[in-house]
Amino acid sequence: MIDSLLTKAVEYRNIDLAKYFLEIGADPNPFGALYHAVKIDRIDLVNLLLKYDANPNVYYDYCVPLVTAAFWGYKDIVKILLDHGADTNIKDHSGWAPLPQAITWKHFNIAKILIESGAEVNIYDQDNNTPLILAAMEGNIKIVNLLLKKGARTDIKNAQMNTALHYASMNGNIEIVKELLSYNASVDLRNIDGDIPLGLASCYGHHVIVRMLLKKCTTPDWCSVREYYIFLYVISEGYIEVFKALLEHEPNLCNAKVEEERATALMLALASENIELVKILLQYNPDLNIQTTTGETALHLAVELGDLEIVEMLVRKGANIYTTNKDGISPLSYARYNNLKVMQILLKYGRTLD
Repeated sequence: MIDSLLTKAVEYRNIDLAKYFLEIGADPNPFGALYHAVKIDRIDLVNLLLKYDANPNVYYDYCVPLVTAAFWGYKDIVKILLDHGADTNIKDHSGWAPLPQAITWKHFNIAKILIESGAEVNIYDQDNNTPLILAAMEGNIKIVNLLLKKGARTDIKNAQMNTALHYASMNGNIEIVKELLSYNASVDLRNIDGDIPLGLASCYGHHVIVRMLLKKCTTPDWCSVREYYIFLYVISEGYIEVFKALLEHEPNLCNAKVEEERATALMLALASENIELVKILLQYNPDLNIQTTTGETALHLAVELGDLEIVEMLVRKGANIYTTNKDGISPLSYARYNNLKVMQILLKYGRTLD
């Protein structure tokens, strides 16, 4: 009875009454008096309970004091609990440890205290996120740096099979990517979707990171369907600098195509009406006469687009003006009925009409 009354006194923030119950023999542990004192951020009550041998690692209502303090960001209470023997790696019944909790809720000053107090830097949360992964998610370079210095592993994957480098690359955090690479983070690990960090950086348009990762990449199979689709996505989004970096690294991407439709990178650039991408692609001499499943070539699309400069460039580079699609329509016949200026260019630079 007296033990539960102590907890009630703490809940009602009555330090005098709490002290009275402790003096007459109340046990501070059975009903979570310390947990409640932590939750309401009452340093005086926390100190009082610890003075009377409250267990800093006691569980109450699925929670533990240190995890609760880390969650709410109560730095002073975290320090007090640690000074009284709180376990830096204790987990509550939901699987949360203090360090992942502090990083998740952006209490980075507390995270620093926990790390320097010996918290396990490779501990998992319920989604298999390590502190390093969480810090990369949140973009905190100081915590990333501290974790790496304390031995955090860069190759651990979470439930989505992402590493810290995946998140830093996806979020465009150049400094964190640089720091992770300096600790030899693998650039070739794939997540649950089959993406390497380079793929994520590409899809989000982070061209500086793309170039950083390309310098480290050893095994990206640019003939694989996944990498083709990433490159084609870059085209559809108009990420010109990423596009340039990928092509410089792997010129064969100029002939990347969507397998279902056989639409090439050049065709997608034309369909997006991104003339700058088209001009860059043409510098790599792609196969201009590949046909889609419906028989169209890049020249068909260029003629429909009606850009005279692009049509001329394609024909000068060898695009066939007579190739017909499944409806029997060639670029020349389409131009004849729809765009006389285009037809004139086709006749001037292409083959002579029979």
